[in-house]
Amino acid sequence: SDARIIETKFHKTVIKSVAAFTYAQAQDRLDSNMTDSITIGCKNLNMIARALKQQRLNDGALVLASAEVKFLIDKESQKPMDVEMYQTKEANSLVEEFMLLANISVGKRILECFPTFAILSCHPTPSREMFDPLIKCAT
Repeated sequence: SDARIIETKFHKTVIKSVAAFTYAQAQDRLDSNMTDSITIGCKNLNMIARALKQQRLNDGALVLASAEVKFLIDKESQKPMDVEMYQTKEANSLVEEFMLLANISVGKRILECFPTFAILSCHPTPSREMFDPLIKCAT
């Protein structure tokens, strides 16, 4: 459950993928009892992603989750037939956490190498008054 980054290295690399999954396929692997190396790897990465997320939240990360909608389109007319809520699952969070980790690592490296040019966004904790217009609008 410890999510400390010990060292970050940057290299030119080539990635040789052994599988490519949609979010739904990745979620199926996370939910399955399969014991192949790809499924075990997905589950291990998910365990790390959970720890990274918890650490970010403990450090005060802002959660900006919002509802997303998905339009079902008629194949012939290309017109919307229905709309449904897009369900984010744990596989989405797994990918998100590693994308955030990459972005954070690059941001820190830019600050380290180019401190006078780096632009890092740091936001203060919002006050209760900042939420009043939103609360008023929502009620």
